[in-house]
Amino acid sequence: MGSYDLAALLIVLAMPVVAIGVVALAYFWALDALQRSLPAGATGVLCTLVAAGNLFVERRCGGTVNRAILTAFVGPDDCRRSALVAIELVVLLAVATALVVRAGEVRSQVRR
Repeated sequence: MGSYDLAALLIVLAMPVVAIGVVALAYFWALDALQRSLPAGATGVLCTLVAAGNLFVERRCGGTVNRAILTAFVGPDDCRRSALVAIELVVLLAVATALVVRAGEVRSQVRR
């Protein structure tokens, strides 16, 4: 077994563990956002879910048809950049939601 085969095997074995971790993290993040501020949290969670769902929509780029979540890792350079922007948007929305739902709490701590 060569080093590339071993690396591929490790990646394949790690994927379900990483997927479970990401889903658990997203669940607790959404729960926290909704508990802290229902209107702002619900808006942020909904927008983030829509952007995350967009990662799994097929799109044509560079003569291939693939999903952004896969293209970010195995696509041609132009397509990879586009897919990374879509992933960055999901992360940006998640961080912005966390900041907005905590803004009031932070302001009250600063005033003390």
